[in-house]
Amino acid sequence: MFNQPSVSVIIVNYNGKNFICDCIDSVLQTDYPSFEIVVVDNGSTNGSYELLQKNYEKNEKMRIIKSQENLYFTGGSNLGAKLASGEKLIFLNSDTVVTRNWLKELIYFSLNPPKFPKPPNFLVQPKILIRQLADPKSPKFLVDNAGGRYLFPGFGVGIGRGKVDRGQYDKNFPVDFVNGTCFLIDKEFFEKLGGFDETYHFFYEDIDLCLRAKKQGGQCFCCGKSVIYHQRGQTIKTTLSQEEVNFYIRKNRRRTIEKNFRGFNKFLRLANLSPAELTSTRRLSRARLLIKPTHQGLINYLRFWELKKFLKKKKFTLLDLGCGDGEFVRLARRHGIDALGVDKKAPCGPNFSVCNIEDLQLAKKFDVITMFHVLEHVKKPEKVLRKALTFLKEDGVLVIEVPLVGNLTEKFLGKNYFAYHDQTHFYFFKKREIYDLLAKVNLRVKKKGLTLFQFPFTVLTTSFKQGLWQSLKAIILFVPLKLLSIFGANDEIIRLYCRKEAF
Repeated sequence: MFNQPSVSVIIVNYNGKNFICDCIDSVLQTDYPSFEIVVVDNGSTNGSYELLQKNYEKNEKMRIIKSQENLYFTGGSNLGAKLASGEKLIFLNSDTVVTRNWLKELIYFSLNPPKFPKPPNFLVQPKILIRQLADPKSPKFLVDNAGGRYLFPGFGVGIGRGKVDRGQYDKNFPVDFVNGTCFLIDKEFFEKLGGFDETYHFFYEDIDLCLRAKKQGGQCFCCGKSVIYHQRGQTIKTTLSQEEVNFYIRKNRRRTIEKNFRGFNKFLRLANLSPAELTSTRRLSRARLLIKPTHQGLINYLRFWELKKFLKKKKFTLLDLGCGDGEFVRLARRHGIDALGVDKKAPCGPNFSVCNIEDLQLAKKFDVITMFHVLEHVKKPEKVLRKALTFLKEDGVLVIEVPLVGNLTEKFLGKNYFAYHDQTHFYFFKKREIYDLLAKVNLRVKKKGLTLFQFPFTVLTTSFKQGLWQSLKAIILFVPLKLLSIFGANDEIIRLYCRKEAF
């Protein structure tokens, strides 16, 4: 039996009532003898702290710490580390579920790293899979990440992200950085590094920690025999809108370069950043967040402008099914529209309903129902459409928007095409299939919307990872394919305005 140091598993919770217990219950089943769970509640407001007290206050392996304010992941993690008693620390996101042997494998590898010279300090993460089957008919899962690569322009990229787990990452191997979702580090080394930089409220705090660790002789590894499952984005969705997510990623990408590099190396890295990243200064951060629209904010504005132009009236009632972070609903309400958002993980508030569309019960009907990127995410799109129509007035308008396959972009670039990169898609619709589906539920298309502003650069970024030939092909074809899309000859995304057939 190998040496078994004591371990503190630190979990930061902020309004994680819907998933925190799944995480803790799985950790309590861990087959490692010497560990404690330190839960730091970051001033939750939805009753999750009270739930933690009720379920775990008497558990001898648990320590529940209450912060009166949101210290964010970095501050909450530092607080947990300060009060932890273990020789080794593991930072674990609250929206994860672990396997029974995950901790044993991490500890064993950190103490006995085969084929690798043991440095003074290891940072080790497990293989992280997404808590959703790659295919409902298959037992295989998609990879969230198996560690990260830190690319020269300052981008952190998850190794294996979006790929089907076929055992290709089951070995132990060095990585550029460990992912903040879950990793192990010696407590003494973590304290020597000064812990997480608490000015990083969101994103890149893990990369910053690893860059600092390497300067102190540390090394980062992925232990493929240790496996956990991650419900990606749930902790962030309780805190940030998508616009804020984009902003903080850009801001902290630049900040990480400025903090950890010097001289010409620093200059070259900064030169590869976009103007949006370079101008995300600390002084301008709040102003940019309020007045400078992000890409997604611009898309929502154009959707709303086009909808009002189609309706030819200023006032109407709106139901946004699959509202996501709720930005479109908030935009509509700012313009005086009576709007309601529905999503199974909708934001808190009176203007949003948390439930699946199939289970929705409403007393009123609406002039407009919007379904932006919903049908490709549901298992029974026809059933969902029929349910939506029960909330639509007889003269109402249903607006759907979905990404399409079967176009020239997919033909030439294969699965580098962006429609394949959302890991929650159940369906990949061809254009004809969407029209047939609408006809099947007695809807007639009245107008096709303009989606030319919604061309993501995923085609380029993913092609660069596939080798020289794919990179060259993407560079050559990118602009022509987008131009064809603008002129309607290569629909990559489609938005359709529909009315009931009888009307």
